[in-house]
Amino acid sequence: MESLRRAESVIDEKPDSAIRILSEIECLSDDEEEALYALLYTKALVDKGIEQINDSLIYIAADFYSASEDNRRKMQTYLYLAHTKCSDGEYGPALEDALAAYDLAKETDDILKLSRIEYLIARIYVAGFDDHEAYKWDLRALNHTKQCASDKINMLVDSYERISEDLLRMMWIKRAIQYADSAIILSSEPRLHAEEVKCLAYLVMHDKPRVDSIKSILDAAGFQSAHIDNMMKYYADYTKDEYIAYLQTCIQEQH
Repeated sequence: MESLRRAESVIDEKPDSAIRILSEIECLSDDEEEALYALLYTKALVDKGIEQINDSLIYIAADFYSASEDNRRKMQTYLYLAHTKCSDGEYGPALEDALAAYDLAKETDDILKLSRIEYLIARIYVAGFDDHEAYKWDLRALNHTKQCASDKINMLVDSYERISEDLLRMMWIKRAIQYADSAIILSSEPRLHAEEVKCLAYLVMHDKPRVDSIKSILDAAGFQSAHIDNMMKYYADYTKDEYIAYLQTCIQEQH
């Protein structure tokens, strides 16, 4: 259990270290240790951005913590169940687990955890083509992120960028540009996806000077965007109103 506690103590800031500690564990003494090992290993992989994980691990944790009075680990289990199911395309069950995690998280003072769950719920709605619900949950995540410590500035920038994408998909063009600009201004690093949002928005507005300006930034950075390339093909052949109608048809076909 000592190695598990050590892995848990570093997992939020150093998931690589947690994975290394967990990988060195040779045996687990009981169901509780097996459940905690499964939960921590799944969390470390997901937090590193590794989508393809061993599904059986998180279900081991779920079998144990679903009946547990440890609400913190129960909440984490529901959260990573949702991650796993969303990766597998099971959006309905993923949403149920994410909302269960959210209800448990609301009982705590962990605002950062709330924002992360809200972000996941928004991503599930994006995957299910419900952009309006995604936008609502991304706004909640942004508001909670603003309440976190100043060292979470990157999370704040990510929130602005995600909302700009939500707004663009809903064709709220000017607001999409505003949120993309916020991400760019706050970030100390280039935010090429935010620049992409702005370029796509200005394409819809038929603002060629701004499109050319942003395109030059993206080209200089070696940033390739199939979305921009596809829109540029039709750009010269449509008026602004025809172009918006064409894009809305594309979105409806995707749904």
